[in-house]
Amino acid sequence: MLLGCGQADTVTSLREYNVHIVNPDYDGGLYDAHNNQYVIWGSDGVIATSTNGASWQQYSGATAYTIRDVSVHENNMLAVGDSNTILESFDGGTSWQSAERSENSSDYLTALIRTNGDKLTAGTNGQLLLKPAGQPQWHPVGVATPAVKALIEFNDTLIASGDNGFLATSQNGYEWQVLETNLASSIGHLVSSSNHVVALAEQGDFLLFDEISQGWRLFDTKVQAPFSAAAFSENGSELVIAAQNGQIVCGDLVTNTWQPSAVTLDTVAHGVSSVIYNSANKTFLLSGHSGMFATSVDAGKTWQATRVNASYGVQHLLFNTNSGQLVTFGRGGELHLSSGVGQPWQTVQENLSGYYRLGKAFNNHWLALGTVGEVVTASIESDAQLSNNITPAWQMHDVQYPNPNTPPFFRSLISLPNNHLLAAGPTGAIMKSEDYGKSWRPVLWTPFDNNEAFTQLIYNAFNNSVIAIEAQGNFYISPNSGESWQSQQIQAPHRLWAGDVNPSNGVVVAVGQRGQIAVYNPANNNWAVQAIANIPDLYGSFYSASTQQFYLAGQSGSLIVGSAQGDNWQVVNTGTASALRNVSETPKGALIGFGGNQTILRKPPKSSAWQIVNGGPDGELRSLHVHPQTGQLFVIGSHGLLFSSLDDGVTWERIQLHTQAGFRGFALAENNRFLATGERLVVVDMPANQ
Repeated sequence: MLLGCGQADTVTSLREYNVHIVNPDYDGGLYDAHNNQYVIWGSDGVIATSTNGASWQQYSGATAYTIRDVSVHENNMLAVGDSNTILESFDGGTSWQSAERSENSSDYLTALIRTNGDKLTAGTNGQLLLKPAGQPQWHPVGVATPAVKALIEFNDTLIASGDNGFLATSQNGYEWQVLETNLASSIGHLVSSSNHVVALAEQGDFLLFDEISQGWRLFDTKVQAPFSAAAFSENGSELVIAAQNGQIVCGDLVTNTWQPSAVTLDTVAHGVSSVIYNSANKTFLLSGHSGMFATSVDAGKTWQATRVNASYGVQHLLFNTNSGQLVTFGRGGELHLSSGVGQPWQTVQENLSGYYRLGKAFNNHWLALGTVGEVVTASIESDAQLSNNITPAWQMHDVQYPNPNTPPFFRSLISLPNNHLLAAGPTGAIMKSEDYGKSWRPVLWTPFDNNEAFTQLIYNAFNNSVIAIEAQGNFYISPNSGESWQSQQIQAPHRLWAGDVNPSNGVVVAVGQRGQIAVYNPANNNWAVQAIANIPDLYGSFYSASTQQFYLAGQSGSLIVGSAQGDNWQVVNTGTASALRNVSETPKGALIGFGGNQTILRKPPKSSAWQIVNGGPDGELRSLHVHPQTGQLFVIGSHGLLFSSLDDGVTWERIQLHTQAGFRGFALAENNRFLATGERLVVVDMPANQ
């Protein structure tokens, strides 16, 4: 089905477009002993599995929302998450299908598959869902709490916990007995051994169930933070509970004695995210914020803490009971593995958290630039299909900026005729690379106190110069491929932030706030400031080689057309009130405008009329890209939006990237694979017939 204005969008099948999220935020994990695999999950609907910790298989596509929990029983797996996400797998996680969703909206927080095959989930809408073994339907079960945070099965008894001190038990999942806890805070975690259950609450409280006494005891500790993780020793005689401020409570369940403790890294307390017991060498291990990893040989009383390979991310921890191997994982796709002692760590993937506004493809590698000076690269695999392994790893390059406290907020990237690269950003920096983006040096570094904010670089083929547009009018021009720069002060009353060049005469038109226009004349190397009355903010400037005209796009559907000399401006009726980000051109000469509300406009080559050919409820489309061999068009934007056209922009089809992340950059490799950059890095393999 093809899209038209006001039509519901069609989502291209996952079987056609193979999507790989490079840097999801991993939020949880487990070791699946039955299938001898690690399972980790998190943002963008990502679930990843590995049998060795080094090579990972990623599954995404069943949902674009965050996965909050996964439960495993033999080959059955249940994954739940935000926006009514319930996914089931019957083959150990090799494939997933979306389950029937309840009528009441919920962010599901916890999942459980019982030993008898019953499946349960619960979340933020005050009810559980139960799917009895062998039955296709999920049944809602009301509970006396606004949100259920945890579910476990302990010796054939179900235990649920949640907000307002909620703690309840059930034998069948339908009928629940609510226990009096005398707590008002949320009980967010349940952890069990063979004969004990600990329920972790906020405000330093926990409850302990003893199978022998068949009763719960409430412990009010002096810990001044919510408890976040706990683990029992192998025989269940020792218990370590950790909090979000690094405080620890150690318990000897044989002697019923308790002792406070704490873990610090470089004398600084950090939050703990995971606690496990290493049965191979009988030690407790924990991981947490700022890359912290710690070991205790005395049941949690003292800790030796180190940082995982210079990581400063939040780490979660898994232990392979068969091999004794450890895996840590966290935000930005970060992954490390080690032997059971925790040293040394092998980095599988660095933390790639950040906003990567710019991306580019070369013969052998990808390049992405981030908003706080990040420079990352990765090899472009030569095989026909993505392996979906989280390899080859993306590499973060160390760039020596003159002032590391104000790295460039990379916003513009251009390639010069000699294949050198220039990149600029709003911290007054212009950087140059002569090795396809792997190393960089500053060619212009203005004091940040000047508030110079470079927003776009333009290569002018007419006189072989480079122009740097700056928001306050502090433009710069380079006559020698960016090696030296001359200041050009534009006396404009309003900000300027985008521009384009007519390569046949060297005229540049820059646009900005409140209809502000500045036109560069190469004959006198000077700028003339103009303004069009009653025009709102202009966001984009584009020169069309086929019509030999400039097109200026902006707020409220504004579109202005002018001559090749940057004058004689006329207002165009676009028929839309949605903001237009810019205009671009297809190889056949059609003009394409794009912007808010998924708006795409098209002007046929020999027509003056603009047609609305796509629209939707939410999201902004930000840039157009053309496949150099096939002419296939791509428009990328916010909310995970990517549209494609195979008929020169007449009709459009949505490609589902399986994420709600916003994108600005797009890079197409020669092997029919592309990279989308923005809030996430996403690599996509296109169908072979396109």
